[in-house]
Amino acid sequence: RFRNVTGVQTCALPILIAAVPNVLVANINAPFSTLAEFVAYSKANPDKVNYASAGVGATNHLAMEWLKSVSGAQPAHTPYAGGLAPALNDVLAGHVTMMFNNLPNVLQLVREKKLKALAVDSEKRVPALPDVPAIAEELQVSYVLVNQCMVQSYKMLIDSVYVFEQQEKKRLGLED
Repeated sequence: RFRNVTGVQTCALPILIAAVPNVLVANINAPFSTLAEFVAYSKANPDKVNYASAGVGATNHLAMEWLKSVSGAQPAHTPYAGGLAPALNDVLAGHVTMMFNNLPNVLQLVREKKLKALAVDSEKRVPALPDVPAIAEELQVSYVLVNQCMVQSYKMLIDSVYVFEQQEKKRLGLED
């Protein structure tokens, strides 16, 4: 709750800094290369596909559970207490078939063909991986689950930053 001090709210509303999509990635030797192939393979072989997450309730766990509910896929969950790094290492090593991971964490590994990118969980394809479909596009369902980074601070600080930004724009001749 915002407190009111001398007639001015002390906290500003959160500001969105970045929205980072997740990528559904699979081990390079997985027997599927697309989202549709994964769903079909998982339905036919539910005991042969598993996925890693940063733990029960983590964003990438929830992303896969949602995907399972809209697609009928049946991979088994392998939660990792140590977070994304050990989970990703085991996907790379082939101990676990796949996982959702943040785009910046896996982009280079996908480009180097060390992981297969099956889909992104943003509303549409991302420019960094133009050949990788969005889940919503591929499955024709409503599916968007991106990580958002937000900042919240005291209103006085936000106001000060705004004033500084306006002064710098004026100084640099960038006024609107």
